Amino acid sequence: MFETPQKLWSGAPAWSARAGAVTTTFLTSGISADVVIVGAGITGALLASALSEAGLEVVIIDQRPPLQGSIRASTALLQYDLDQPLLKLTAQIGCDSAVQAWQRSRLALDSLYGRINHLGIECDLRHRPSLLLAGNLLSAAEMDDEVRLRRAAGLYCSLLSSEALSREFEFRHTAAIHCQGNFTADPILLTLGFLAHAQSLGAQIVAPEKVVEVVPGNRVLVKTSSFDVSCRYVVYATGYHVDPELLPENSSLVGTYVMVTKPQPERLWRHESLIAEASSPYFYARTTSDGRIMCGGEDEIWHGKDHCEAKLSAKTKVLEEKLSQLFPLADATAETSWCGAFGNSVTGLPTIGPIPGRQNCYGVFAFGGNGITFAAMAADLITARLTGVTCPNDSLFGYTIRR
Repeated sequence: MFETPQKLWSGAPAWSARAGAVTTTFLTSGISADVVIVGAGITGALLASALSEAGLEVVIIDQRPPLQGSIRASTALLQYDLDQPLLKLTAQIGCDSAVQAWQRSRLALDSLYGRINHLGIECDLRHRPSLLLAGNLLSAAEMDDEVRLRRAAGLYCSLLSSEALSREFEFRHTAAIHCQGNFTADPILLTLGFLAHAQSLGAQIVAPEKVVEVVPGNRVLVKTSSFDVSCRYVVYATGYHVDPELLPENSSLVGTYVMVTKPQPERLWRHESLIAEASSPYFYARTTSDGRIMCGGEDEIWHGKDHCEAKLSAKTKVLEEKLSQLFPLADATAETSWCGAFGNSVTGLPTIGPIPGRQNCYGVFAFGGNGITFAAMAADLITARLTGVTCPNDSLFGYTIRR
């Protein structure tokens, strides 16, 4: 069903040294389960944790060893801000739907934060305010309307002038929207924590093991190279390694680039806010717990790891330049850098829900800049659906297959 696994990142991600250990199961004969999750990354981990906690028997299957997919290239900005500003999303899908999407993202982030703390997952979780800088997608003049819309939706934020930015954050920029309630984390430790929780409740992780066919029906048959699983439901949580037949409409894969500086805690901006620029090409930045600056963007169409790798040096220089222009007090020299595949959607919203024409099969494609938040949203929405709970607004993320 899926092609041979393609490596979804290249270079030296900051999390490479934190591999951790995941106990996997080796199977040679058929079994049954309530749910099969295809994919053992952060999305699969969050799904498995929530579904197992709801009392369902879960089997996770991944054709790679755990933690070897695109989670390694993540920069783990845990935020509710959607890629599309509320002003722009309103023009795309209407005011009511846009507001509900932003509110649902806020709810998902709050839920994720609560679960991390409730389960005691140690993942370097840190509160961070955020700054959305004016750019060619949202001008300084439009930011006043954006702030007004967000406040009306119950999402408090404030508008900062160029002078306020310079005074309070030491940034050189025309204007920014300032808000609270976002986070950073170590994505590897986060994934490990939720996988461990799922396993403590009986979930099995079978990896590396290739799914060769899924036969939908009243009971779904999942066939692998070594065994079959009969289950009530299958959930695809394959991240950016997408079966072309399942790729949602109006979505695409792009290559994205990241660099990290050496530790320089004395040169970081005040409050260590998460930074994003409302521009194309995209630019964002965060700090790390050991005083480094991590920044990324410069997205382009994904042509595979080799193409991405060939451009890494040039893209890193662009990121260094942008960081230096924005925050001249920092040493913008990259100590390490990497690139990876990244899912993009026209609206900046994820795709979550039943796959048309495939009985009892569900898809989760957490495409967009806040993929981990979307994965947490998917865990809530899919668990509600599979346990018969009505979940308002889940139709916002409905599934249309590309034809």
